[in-house]
This record gives sequence, structure tokens and C-alpha cells, in this order.
Amino acid sequence: MYTYYVSYIAKNDKWIFVQCNEEDSILDYEPFDALVKSIAKKWNNNQYDGNITSIGNTQYKIKNDPMDLIYQWDDLFGIVLIFS
Repeated sequence: MYTYYVSYIAKNDKWIFVQCNEEDSILDYEPFDALVKSIAKKWNNNQYDGNITSIGNTQYKIKNDPMDLIYQWDDLFGIVLIFS
């Protein structure tokens, strides 16, 4: 089980950087995958299948997300939430 926390908010770029309790989480895709699935379940009756849409290279949107965030992962920044 992962514990997540916001490590930095870049207000001008509209990015929220998220880290987790795992030592190398910025290099590992698994914490990101778990986070996106758990958020999708929260907004979609405990289901993530069919509620996560790929919108680009490791960028995803979640159906019914009231904040309409873009969830992104890469091996440089790790987990990033992009807001508008």
C-alpha cells in the first residue's frame, strides 16, 4: 500500500508533483498506476475498468473526476497532476 503526498505545486505551470512513501517511486510506474486506479474507483462506483482514458504519452483522464485533472507519469518527474 502506498502513501502519497504533494511534494510541490507549480502554480504558473499548473502542475502538482506527487510522491509516495516508496524510496524510488519517481522511477517506478507502479505507484502511479495504483494511484490512478484508486482515484478512478473513487469517482466511478468502485470500478476503474473503462473509466480511465489515455490522452497521450502516459497521460490519462478519469471519468467523473470533479477536478478534471490530467494524470501524468514519466521517469523524470514521477507522478504529476495537471490542472487547468
